[in-house]
Formats: sequence, C-alpha cells, structure tokens
Amino acid sequence: MTVCAEASLSQEVRDATDFRNANLDTMRTEVRLFARLRELAGADSVVIEIQAPARILELKQSLIKKYPEFSVYVDHLLFAIGTRYAECDTAQISPNDEIACFLPVSGG
Repeated sequence: MTVCAEASLSQEVRDATDFRNANLDTMRTEVRLFARLRELAGADSVVIEIQAPARILELKQSLIKKYPEFSVYVDHLLFAIGTRYAECDTAQISPNDEIACFLPVSGG
C-alpha cells in the first residue's frame, strides 16, 4: 500500500504550470469521489479531461482547477487506481483505469 505523503506536493500542485502539450492526445477519466469531496462536487463521480499520458499529479491539478474548493484539501487528497493506492506524483493513469479520490479516514 502506497500513500501520497510528499510535503512539497501541495505547493507543486498549486504552482504547477500547464503540462499540456499540443502533440499529446487527451483522455476523459471518470473519478469517483467520496465523503466531503462528493459533497463539494455535488456528484458521486466527475469526468476530467487530461492530456495522455497522464499521472495522478496532472489529474489532481485538473480536479483542483475544475473544483477550486478541493484546494483546501490538496495536502490530504488520496487516490486509488483500481484497488491500489497511488503515489500522487508518479502513478500513471490509463484511459480505462478506475480512479477514486478521497480524504484520509480515521475511526476507532
């Protein structure tokens, strides 16, 4: 299990330049949202268009661009591709991947 825990990631996401390249194809990716993120977006899932190939980092940037209210949680956003946690800056996304975005949960 890998969890996105890089402290500098939030600043990288906030200050990131547009990674898009006119020579790359775009892909539409459905992202399932949970808990507070679902409430903020007003939907169980959202479709995000990003340049292919893409990483979780570019997906996160696009989500925050589309839903600026997510930026409050940028340091805490977690992603899963299929049934595995994703490293935010390195995990590659394919067009048919099942992607989930959620916040850490605690319980007892």
